[in-house]
Amino acid sequence: MPKDCATSEWSPWSPCSRSCGWGSVAAGLRGRRRRVRSVAVGAGKPCPELEQREACSGGGKAPLQPCPRFAWRTSEWKACQVSLLLDQQDPQQQKQAGLCGGGIQTRVVYCAQIVVELGTHRPKEVARPVDGKLCQGPAPATSQLCHLPCLTECAVSPWSPWGPCLPESCQHHHGGRGFRMRQRQVVVDPVGTLAGCPHLVESIPCDDARCHEWVVSEGTCMTDRGKCGPGHRVLKAVCKSRKGEEVPHHLCSELPHPEVVACEVPCARDCVLSEWSPWSPCSRSCSSKNAEGTQSRSRSILALPAEGGKACPPERALQEQRACNEHPCVHFFWEVSPWSSCSEDVLGTALNATSSWSGDAACGVGIQTRRVSCRKSSSGQVTPKRCPESVRPEAVRPCLLPCRKDCVVTLFSEWTPCPTACQPGNATAVKQSRYRIILQDSASGGQACPDTLYEERECEDVPICPVYRWRSHRWSPCVLVPASVRQGQPGQSEPCGHGLQSRAVTCLSEQGGSAAIGDCVQWAGAMPALVQECFIPCKDDCTFTPWSKFTACSSDCDTTRSRRRSLTGWWNRLAVAVRVTLKSLARSRARLIAN
Repeated sequence: MPKDCATSEWSPWSPCSRSCGWGSVAAGLRGRRRRVRSVAVGAGKPCPELEQREACSGGGKAPLQPCPRFAWRTSEWKACQVSLLLDQQDPQQQKQAGLCGGGIQTRVVYCAQIVVELGTHRPKEVARPVDGKLCQGPAPATSQLCHLPCLTECAVSPWSPWGPCLPESCQHHHGGRGFRMRQRQVVVDPVGTLAGCPHLVESIPCDDARCHEWVVSEGTCMTDRGKCGPGHRVLKAVCKSRKGEEVPHHLCSELPHPEVVACEVPCARDCVLSEWSPWSPCSRSCSSKNAEGTQSRSRSILALPAEGGKACPPERALQEQRACNEHPCVHFFWEVSPWSSCSEDVLGTALNATSSWSGDAACGVGIQTRRVSCRKSSSGQVTPKRCPESVRPEAVRPCLLPCRKDCVVTLFSEWTPCPTACQPGNATAVKQSRYRIILQDSASGGQACPDTLYEERECEDVPICPVYRWRSHRWSPCVLVPASVRQGQPGQSEPCGHGLQSRAVTCLSEQGGSAAIGDCVQWAGAMPALVQECFIPCKDDCTFTPWSKFTACSSDCDTTRSRRRSLTGWWNRLAVAVRVTLKSLARSRARLIAN
């Protein structure tokens, strides 16, 4: 007779094989089974499938939650610091010059939990500090070598010679008041100092200022007769501005216009002289009532004259000297203060700024200001009219504002776990803590870092351990070892020697009631001893009474106190007899001596 296959009911679904995922990770699987109770017989229906599997997620039909990921993270590098090598450097010199050179900068390295939010084109990662054991691989370096530039003072070149007397402006100018100026250049730029460079231009007032001047070039010397001897030279004069540009001649009409000068072409038999050397530097940069500057030039004899030729000039004619730098020693210059920090340009005066930048991100155009004043070398600040306006330094300049940088901190770490085991009732409150790390300090007016980087709170619902204590009862009398065991030992024929004594130990609750022994074993520590060795002295043994209490401390600050005990039993009686005998012998001896 045919019989269908019979199976049991389906078992419950197994837990999902995957509780979380990220990226393209496939969903998990779960399964269920059923058993065959009886197989098919004859033409009966065969057994159906006995196992089913389906895709699943940890939360049922909801998509998989992102799995926690862990990775090493770092804060930004701190400023470079140079160690204070006080044994190798003079502290006073350090204070003046500061430390520089090789140093070390540090950063915080921590393990972070990265939670990836799925469903977005670019995962957004939120870092939270966790235990460093969760991160794999070597941790990034927490320190590195760095270099702190040494302070370098500004170095400048010597002053140039004083220039010609020039007016402030050549518009409608026909001579009069002006300035002579000299300059120097920066040879070494300053580093790490706010002092900057000294002034680079100095001026002195003058009264013969000219906007234009004749620039004369000498022509060839033309002899009056023959190929050598006296002659004349035609001079070519060009009127030029102070910028060196050629201008119409009438602008130089106030000045003499040289045209022809005498000259001489040496004959073959004449004395031959060299050209004049350049004028030497002026001996003084200025002149006073007692000292004036001078400069000189010279030439030398190249060949002596032949017979009948023109003789060489005397030696004094080979030297020339002239006065120089005849102006007073008082000079004027523009003095500037350091530039202020870059601030917002409220008035919009620097919208077209093209100044260079250090490379950091710029978020707008601002301005920097400084104080500009005219100063006299011998006294101090004077009216600005004493300094040439044409070389007056700028008091305002454009600058690029750095972007505001907010402080960046990590999320708080998870709270440290509270203890699961109970705590003694008299223990201090158990606390848990959490922390966060500064990844980037604020700058340029950005949001400051929070004051709280570490938080602490008391654990709630911490179980208090139950209080139990052991109670020990009095020891029982000493029970001697059986006589069969004490063969050959002292006290064999009398009730004395080693034995054992016992006592009862019970468990009490906090309220003083009786409790189970297991509670005290768990909460009150080790159980007191139930049995201990004891000893019953024999009659011939030396025995003592218990110790007395210690005497009280004396009022004279003696640091010792004492206690006593006495002999008992047979030994006590023997000691008394000895003392009596000794006293009797002493009296007998005294009588013999007296007789």
